[in-house]
Amino acid sequence: MTEHFSMPKVNFVQSDAGYAVEVVTRTKVRYTEADRTMLIGAEPLLPAGRLALYISERQKWDPPHNDERLGSIEIAGIIENIRAALDYMGWTLVPDSG
Repeated sequence: MTEHFSMPKVNFVQSDAGYAVEVVTRTKVRYTEADRTMLIGAEPLLPAGRLALYISERQKWDPPHNDERLGSIEIAGIIENIRAALDYMGWTLVPDSG
């Protein structure tokens, strides 16, 4: 099955797979999955249209889910979801595992 995206507002992409990605500021990306959200550090890179993402196993969901531990497999899935959403927006993701 092919994943479909929509962009109901600027810098906000929803997937029919159940997640959403929003570029909140130049240095923050919000990832939402079901009722959980997280704010992830980011940095725009040159050439334009590239974005570094700073996510690791220290990353946590926002409250009230901040007690849920994220494993490396879940983080890899989140990164791939963000990559797909940013690709839909015309951005290239450059992940950083640190």
